Amino acid sequence: MIAVVCVVFFVYRSTTQAIDTIKTRAKQAPIDLKVVSYRLASDHGHRFVVGALKNSSATNTYSTVHVQFDLLDKAGSRISTVDGGYSGALKPGASWRFKIPVKSSAARSARLRQTVGVPDMIDLGKNLSPEQKAQLKQLEDKIKTEVDKTLNDSKERK
Repeated sequence: MIAVVCVVFFVYRSTTQAIDTIKTRAKQAPIDLKVVSYRLASDHGHRFVVGALKNSSATNTYSTVHVQFDLLDKAGSRISTVDGGYSGALKPGASWRFKIPVKSSAARSARLRQTVGVPDMIDLGKNLSPEQKAQLKQLEDKIKTEVDKTLNDSKERK
């Protein structure tokens, strides 16, 4: 009985520590992920927000990154929002070049609205049991869903 309680406590503690680490890294994303350049550009009759984002962290890898921009008219008023995403491992010090389609012909400039990153779970899951890894995967899916929901909600707000 004592062994079972110890195992349950260890699983709970390890999972809780992993979840706390994920939450900490997620809060760190706006600090780590820097849009270093962006502009409104045209290419073969199509318009885009093009630029680069850098993971300035020395330790954090991000499995998903989203950037969101407000599109502004000639007077500087927001007319719409566009966003783009990167899935993969954006390692510390790595950069991502983005090219986000712009449909509005009235857009004259863009303004960075937000940057969101989901921390990579692979490093956290190395020493976990299969059950803990499954819980971690569920948490990662939940975080990604919340990121997508937040981006969609902010698009709808004016």
